[in-house]
Amino acid sequence: MYKKLTAVVFAFYVISYIFLSFFGRYEESYSAIEKIIGPCLCLSSIEQWQPTYAVFAKDNSGKIYTNIVGKLYYPLILADQGTWHLNKEILRHHFTPEEIKKQMENLRTNGHI
Repeated sequence: MYKKLTAVVFAFYVISYIFLSFFGRYEESYSAIEKIIGPCLCLSSIEQWQPTYAVFAKDNSGKIYTNIVGKLYYPLILADQGTWHLNKEILRHHFTPEEIKKQMENLRTNGHI
């Protein structure tokens, strides 16, 4: 009896995650979002997969950003991000300090910052 109930609950858990993942999306890395709040202009270099309604992401320092749905499904989210929905690189070009300085000067000149 308990084995059947456990199997049904586990199947519902996995099927509900598949539904959330089907409507999921790639979002910018949370490390960049945190830095934007600070006194700098930052760009994210990666996008991480997030199922709909869920947030479970790690930044480069290992800090975890999550909500209640992310906490509930975190084992499946980690498995999904590690196998099927891998991180996507947004910027493949690594800017030199001179290029960054030039871009910042252009932004200031054009009144964007």
